[in-house]
Amino acid sequence: MAARSIKSAERTLALFELFSREQRPFTVGRVSEALGAPQASVSMLLRNLADLGYLEYDRRTRTFAPSIRVALLGSWIDRRFGEAGSLVKRLDGLQRKVGDTAYLGIQNGATAQYVVTSGRRIPTGWT
Repeated sequence: MAARSIKSAERTLALFELFSREQRPFTVGRVSEALGAPQASVSMLLRNLADLGYLEYDRRTRTFAPSIRVALLGSWIDRRFGEAGSLVKRLDGLQRKVGDTAYLGIQNGATAQYVVTSGRRIPTGWT
């Protein structure tokens, strides 16, 4: 049986690999060109990832770049590659120092998303 592929998943991973390789923001057109994907599909993918908080959009330059949320995706994996999860460790240290809950959040449009919490839990209804 031939392997099945899910284009949106493949394009998402290819997009993050592109960002990792070139380490700069991209326009829709440049991503479309680099991935060899239709501009309309790339535009929808980028907007969706921005809505989910994985990309940031700069209206002035019309470019997209990964948010800190992407950097934190693998922060729980400790494979002895230096300071894996160092942001979480620093947040824990801050929480111990102030004696209250510490949050690491990102702006997502007009709202904020709490990405990492140290201490008490986030109150119900907060995102």
